[in-house]
Amino acid sequence: SSDVCSSDLADQLAKLQWNLAESHVLTMSLLSNSEYFGNAGLGPQRPLPATTNFLRRGTTAAVSNRNLFRGAMFETTVQWSHRRESNLAKGTSMLIVQPSGWSGNFYADQRARSDRLHADQNIGLEHNWRGIKHRLKFGGEVDHVSSTLAISRRPFQLANDSGRTLLDVRFRGPDSADVTNVEIGFYAQDRMTLSSRLQMELGVRVDREHVVGSTNKIGRAHV
Repeated sequence: SSDVCSSDLADQLAKLQWNLAESHVLTMSLLSNSEYFGNAGLGPQRPLPATTNFLRRGTTAAVSNRNLFRGAMFETTVQWSHRRESNLAKGTSMLIVQPSGWSGNFYADQRARSDRLHADQNIGLEHNWRGIKHRLKFGGEVDHVSSTLAISRRPFQLANDSGRTLLDVRFRGPDSADVTNVEIGFYAQDRMTLSSRLQMELGVRVDREHVVGSTNKIGRAHV
């Protein structure tokens, strides 16, 4: 029915895996998902013309290569993600908000888009040194993220039940933003087996973001 809230969710996943050798696996995957919410905000004071339709769609494609070489596990992943969403009004008639209810169309349309390209390399190995078993894991990752947001805002009014305008709302300033960010991270982790009942774990991670312009360092010890 067109006078009720509605929602539709859908996900599709395709995955292929090749065992190139006993210790060499190549995996490819493609994920698609979508969300739709119709007549969002519908209620006793907000009739159908004042609601919005929300739509979000996303696609993620990834390739992963896992290989055991000379006792070390190498895992490389490359992933691309795309997201697009919109929240649109039913028209462009001026919205009038009264205690008894809303009339007209919602005052804003919003559209957004984001793309992320991710790559990471992880290496894991085991090593015995002076009777202590070390499970070592270290690696790095890099992300390139671009985001776009655009909001179209129209004037709207607040009025009393007799129709007298109490407040006229108008918007100034930019209505869109474009952001590009590069994120880089490195980490190292050592899990030491000191005895059958005692383990110690040490780790460190370093991250840097282009937008923030600073480097974050995190160290961790756990027994």
